[in-house]
Amino acid sequence: LPSICAFTYALYTAGGASGWPRLFLYRFLVFWKIPVYVLLYSLFFTISPWASEVAEFMCDPKNDFEHGKVYRLFEHDGTVDIPRCIHMVPRIMVPSMIPRLIIYMYSVKGAVEFMR
Repeated sequence: LPSICAFTYALYTAGGASGWPRLFLYRFLVFWKIPVYVLLYSLFFTISPWASEVAEFMCDPKNDFEHGKVYRLFEHDGTVDIPRCIHMVPRIMVPSMIPRLIIYMYSVKGAVEFMR
């Protein structure tokens, strides 16, 4: 919600006479959105107190987390290698944030271009 508000306000400010909404959007993305996203996403799946519980939930076929998106990678002959899946969840999930980071960095590029 804060992202939507920052983008909307920067885009629809009356006449674009003032540059502070665009500067605020840029600072919001660079100093808050991107660093916090990287820290929270990477730390949540690696060293947080909930990392093992989340990995167990994602790897248990009974939970059918996102229709087996994670545990099917470790399925052999109809059985899931749950300990290996749990061990590999951080190695799967942390790199999966890269597409979102690219989108956020492109948003920063757009904000910089919009400020000019």
